[in-house]
Amino acid sequence: MSAIRRAGAPLALLALLAAAGCPRPHPRPVEVFKSPDALVAAASAAAGKVVTLVGDMKVDSFDRKGGVKGKVKADASFILRRPDELRIDVFDLGGVPLVSAVTSPGGFALYDMGAKTYYYGPPSPCSMEVLLALPFGPAELVQVMLGAPPLLEGGTHSLRYNGKTGEYELKIARGEEKQECFFEATGPRLRACTLTRGDKVVSRLSYESWEEVEGLPGVRLPRRLYYEQPVESSDVLIKIKKVWVDKDLDPETFVLAAPTGVATVPVCAPEPPPETFVPGG
Repeated sequence: MSAIRRAGAPLALLALLAAAGCPRPHPRPVEVFKSPDALVAAASAAAGKVVTLVGDMKVDSFDRKGGVKGKVKADASFILRRPDELRIDVFDLGGVPLVSAVTSPGGFALYDMGAKTYYYGPPSPCSMEVLLALPFGPAELVQVMLGAPPLLEGGTHSLRYNGKTGEYELKIARGEEKQECFFEATGPRLRACTLTRGDKVVSRLSYESWEEVEGLPGVRLPRRLYYEQPVESSDVLIKIKKVWVDKDLDPETFVLAAPTGVATVPVCAPEPPPETFVPGG
């Protein structure tokens, strides 16, 4: 009997270890989304409750094609107002102002204080890439910062719930482009989106550390955003340290005029700019 007990102990331990190594199915959500549109609407609901938001963040971007000069680390503050207004002020690690930039329907403007150069252009994905190395249009960039999924338009959609991972898997196919997004059932919240073109990964966007926003009960926003562009050999990591709501923004928040006597340089558009364009908003 004692021999059987001695033999049974390791067998029981192996059984426990085997069970621990096999993930159990996640509890099925109370409401299971069967429509891609319904899932996306639910995942975007928190962002839709935000009108204005102010925050502090750390930005770490790396363009490997640029070598050492392509690596940038900085502290920054941001102010956004849905749907398409954003201001970012960048400081060095000692808190000295380096860059101020705004985008609004009136245009994009960036002032580099060290170089005493004022850049201006249209509010476009090109300008947003100049600003944060994130190639989204202004309205889409605001949504991305709020955790709403940047999805391909058109194409065919398929959706399934994976009980083993507790995630929804949304797939979109449009020509040679394919997008695969994973949503945590809780929320639901976007965890990651990968875009491929042909057999190459074009971009990968992932979120972590969702936290509630003070002053907006029930609204949880991501505090960590990681965007990779393998084809371009670049990536950017944004860590949002804190956020708060400011309902009384200065009317000039999203206006950035060129200081007197500095160099002005157009970006992302042929010169001269369209007559309807107003530099700095």
